[in-house]
Amino acid sequence: MTKNPQFVTLAILAVVITGIADGILIVSGKEAAEVVGGTWVEFWAIFATVWNLVIIAFAKSAGDRLLHRSPDYYNEANDE
Repeated sequence: MTKNPQFVTLAILAVVITGIADGILIVSGKEAAEVVGGTWVEFWAIFATVWNLVIIAFAKSAGDRLLHRSPDYYNEANDE
């Protein structure tokens, strides 16, 4: 299995952006930001469920675009 350079670049970029964002929040003193509705009953359970679905949808879309092989990919490999 070969590494997809676009996927590797995207993963490294995501880690760098996350680190920078975390550093900014620590320096600004806003690690624990108030969220509208954060005190509602079951808010965080609903929040987590919705964002998990968003992350799954994005991952499926990105995976399809970055990792999907052409239908005749394996046929071409067998021809050699």
